[in-house]
Amino acid sequence: MDPDCDDDGILDGDDDCPMDSDCDDDGVLDGDDDCPMDPDCDDDGVLDGDDDCPMDPDCDDDGILDGDDDCPMDPDCDDDGILDGDDDCLGDVDVDEDGICDEVDECVGDYDECGVCNGDGPIPYYDCDDNCLNDEDGDGICDELDNCVSISNFNQLDSDNDGVGDVCDCIAVSIDGPDLVCKGEIVIYNIVPNLSNNDYDWILSDNAIYVWQDNTLASIAIEWSEAGSGYIGIEQECLNGSAENTILDVTVLITESEECDEFSINEHADVKKIIKVVDVLGREVEKNTDQLMLLYIYDDGSVEKVLLK
Repeated sequence: MDPDCDDDGILDGDDDCPMDSDCDDDGVLDGDDDCPMDPDCDDDGVLDGDDDCPMDPDCDDDGILDGDDDCPMDPDCDDDGILDGDDDCLGDVDVDEDGICDEVDECVGDYDECGVCNGDGPIPYYDCDDNCLNDEDGDGICDELDNCVSISNFNQLDSDNDGVGDVCDCIAVSIDGPDLVCKGEIVIYNIVPNLSNNDYDWILSDNAIYVWQDNTLASIAIEWSEAGSGYIGIEQECLNGSAENTILDVTVLITESEECDEFSINEHADVKKIIKVVDVLGREVEKNTDQLMLLYIYDDGSVEKVLLK
């Protein structure tokens, strides 16, 4: 006689299935089975014989029943730092953690303010449609980059490379006339090229005495009253509202110096020609006028003051 007919470790008197060593067909002998009549003791969807944790429905405590868990012994199957039960991309990755798996995510990363994935945003001073945020003159060049903010100049021409566009820049001029003169000498200076717009003012040192000027010719006659350093120039008003000075430095010699003797007007009178005679107001007159003082202008640019009796 055999007290355990099915050799399952349970005496036949206590065995619900004395002729079957595994009543619930779970792969575990009834004598070793905590639930001999239930093939899945922990109701996790895994037969007890195949279950590493037959009494625990979630062996790895990841929030997924073992029967549904691809990695029942690993709480983070894809090693992304998220428990499988909380992972929306289980078995995949979600780099930007936006809840959309990378393989179906239209933007793995972040959208910039212009809606471009991983973009850098708009170019400085422009909006997302490449329009200037500030463009006073409407030339398509943002004010912060425009070399002439108040006047349209889409070509940004800057001939003298001074950072101010040509349309806003003052006209490049020079003062034409001698920079070495004698005390008491009257000299004519001209603006080259001629500034016909009259948007300028003459600038004179203290020893440069105004005699007359001709706005049409952009010229001025100066008598140098004291020896030493002097200057003559103009302050020009630019189209953008700024001002620019052009100065000619002049050295005034004493009348008795050798240089003044060498360049004496009287010594060279025979090789110079009078091209114009003007009065003290700069008006052209005839030599035989009855005025008391005239200015003789010679072809070399010099001026002689003549007192008539």
